[in-house]
Amino acid sequence: MKDKFTEDVIKKERNETNKIIVVFFAVLAVVLFVMNLMQMLFGGYILGLVSGFAAVYFAGRQNVEYEFSMTNENVDVDVIYNKQRRADVTEFNLNDVKVAAPEQSVRLEHERSKVTKRYYMGSGIKGRKAYSLIGEFGGICTEIIIEPTEKILEHIKYICKDTFYED
Repeated sequence: MKDKFTEDVIKKERNETNKIIVVFFAVLAVVLFVMNLMQMLFGGYILGLVSGFAAVYFAGRQNVEYEFSMTNENVDVDVIYNKQRRADVTEFNLNDVKVAAPEQSVRLEHERSKVTKRYYMGSGIKGRKAYSLIGEFGGICTEIIIEPTEKILEHIKYICKDTFYED
């Protein structure tokens, strides 16, 4: 038997809210340092350092990519921050998918009422079609929302023939 392997990356669009938070913490850090230098605030260095670290932390969360590795029915999803740090998001089996359909599909309503865990792994780009995969993964009813590339979508259609709906 020949294995079907697909690997692709979905890059998340930068979030405007995250940019505002980074600017806020950066400005707050500068203001606190200046106030401490003018001896208007006791402990301004410590608060300024905390604000500076918060700005760096949120700035590092802006470059996000989701990597999908699919071997036959096994899917492994990792998140990559700043093209440096990788973390596992989830692993699941496509045979456990009860329904796979576009995110706004009516077919999902009955299964959505049972969902206890939800993952969103999309680009955030308006106009891209998102798909929901709902199933029992690890004993927990989970909804995984993705904005798949053509490679990922073809793989899902191939494995989930009976549970995939295009509407």
